[in-house]
Amino acid sequence: FLFIIFQTILTLIAFLFLIKSMKKNNIPSLVIAFSVIFIGGSSIISSYVIAAIKDTIGACFVLIYNILLLSIIVDGDKFFKNITQQIFFAFSLLIILLIKSNSLFIVGVSSFSLLIYLFKKSREWMKKMIIVLLVPIGIFFVYDKVILPYFEVTGTNKKESYSIPFMQISRLAHNNETAITEEDQEIIDKVLSYSAVKNSYDPELADGVKNTFKKDATDEEFNDFWKVYFKYLKKYPRVYVAGFVNSTYAYIYPDAGETKGLLEIDYRIGEKTKFKLVNLTEFSDFRLIMECFDEIKTDLPIFSLFNHVAYYDWFLLLSMILVIIKKRYKYLIPMMSLFAIFVSSMISPVNGSFRYILAIVFCMPLILSIDLIMLKEKK
Repeated sequence: FLFIIFQTILTLIAFLFLIKSMKKNNIPSLVIAFSVIFIGGSSIISSYVIAAIKDTIGACFVLIYNILLLSIIVDGDKFFKNITQQIFFAFSLLIILLIKSNSLFIVGVSSFSLLIYLFKKSREWMKKMIIVLLVPIGIFFVYDKVILPYFEVTGTNKKESYSIPFMQISRLAHNNETAITEEDQEIIDKVLSYSAVKNSYDPELADGVKNTFKKDATDEEFNDFWKVYFKYLKKYPRVYVAGFVNSTYAYIYPDAGETKGLLEIDYRIGEKTKFKLVNLTEFSDFRLIMECFDEIKTDLPIFSLFNHVAYYDWFLLLSMILVIIKKRYKYLIPMMSLFAIFVSSMISPVNGSFRYILAIVFCMPLILSIDLIMLKEKK
């Protein structure tokens, strides 16, 4: 309960900061009003705000981080004279590094783009930004590489990074068992349980495959696995392409993937412990009304778009294309971290999950603001 209260307040602060930024950049009042309606009326946002998972906090700080990136682009002189904003920027970056598993990719792409821009704009600004970036990155590496290993806290498993290749080799084993020799099956079995992989393949969900990963596999066994993987890539490229497409298409195909927020209670804590959560009967009518309201929104002409994962991805991609066409490349910088999230979602274990692109959903009004600021400046 206390966590949800904290998360709700944090989300409100992030969106208030967004609205303040929009007003500061003279975004039309109608657009701001529409953004407020979107934020308040989105079943995706509301359901994740009351979900006890790290993705919501991560999305909030990605939003704050990108708002500050935009402020650097729009008025760098004011930003670099404001110590509070620089501390806020460093803190948001640190939280992203600590929370999101793909944080180095997100921060690396956007920070590198920012430094290139500042190098051309002002060497003095670039030097200050290097210091601002080094502090949170340094703290993160001390925490991740020194403190956690000292207390014997293990990192994430290798399986989290290899969903796509695991799914591709699994698809081949499942659809064309005779294609893989017995010798190669034994090599695969040292990294993934071959019999389980063959029977557990689900083209849109990698969990059944990657959960058979044997974490005790040696580097040599892993190297042998990659040799087998690339061997069959040459022989069956179409199977591998189909495996990738079937695992990712919902992120770019509108009529697929999740279409609602989190409507189910997941009460798992670890592998064995369980909480007993019960919906109170006193509120059953109210819950039914809210579910019906969500169903109505799903069928409305405009609101229905907000219930599809691919809509948010395409809005981001088309906005980036617009920036490139208009040759206002500096406005790509606040979008680069979101693009990194989109790329990461394409190699995620779940096809078309809002959880993996939640930061893009939170940043929708910001993306629209960037488009309007850019078009107004160009004009």
